[in-house]
Amino acid sequence: MVLVAISRFIHPVGGLEFVDELLDSGAILTVLEMISLKKTSDEDRIQGVDLLQCISENGIQAKEMLCKSGTIRVICEALAISENTELVEKSRKLLMGISTGNPKYLSHVYRAFIALLPCDSPSAVHLALRMLRTVQEEVEPIKEIAAPLIQYGFGSMHGEIRYEARHLALDLLKTDIASHIYQAIFKALIDCEEWITVNYVRQDKLAPSR
Repeated sequence: MVLVAISRFIHPVGGLEFVDELLDSGAILTVLEMISLKKTSDEDRIQGVDLLQCISENGIQAKEMLCKSGTIRVICEALAISENTELVEKSRKLLMGISTGNPKYLSHVYRAFIALLPCDSPSAVHLALRMLRTVQEEVEPIKEIAAPLIQYGFGSMHGEIRYEARHLALDLLKTDIASHIYQAIFKALIDCEEWITVNYVRQDKLAPSR
């Protein structure tokens, strides 16, 4: 409830001065620590993300302060262990918000999405692929995306993940890292039986019991 009250108070309509005090006090680090704790509930994480979202809507300085405080890493780590759809969607909005109009940290968000691809949360992987397709238009692609894209995107047992991976790969084949995408595809074909079996067994074990 405290986080909800603060979020409403610092809404961009009139809480800018309070945002400055919040930034200076180190309160952001406290919220991030709360989000990162394993025992924190998804509901509390959502309230924490809502507060960070309100802060991010108060200008470029607020966005940069969030990035400097490690917000990108903490949010991605929370996504990697959660299947809560509301948390996933609000985290997506926050990550895209702090990267929009913030070119200094756009590449950080891009790399964070790549780092999410091997995680065990299908929702997080799907989100990462969707956001990579969006962010890709504004950043220079890096070769490090090739292997996880093919292995964890094409190798997923989830159709929506394979769909996003396919379209992202097609986009990347038009860029300077096309050769790395082809290399990853060729390697996957050579190792096909082994890594697809491993991926499917791992994902099947993690899937909710029917």
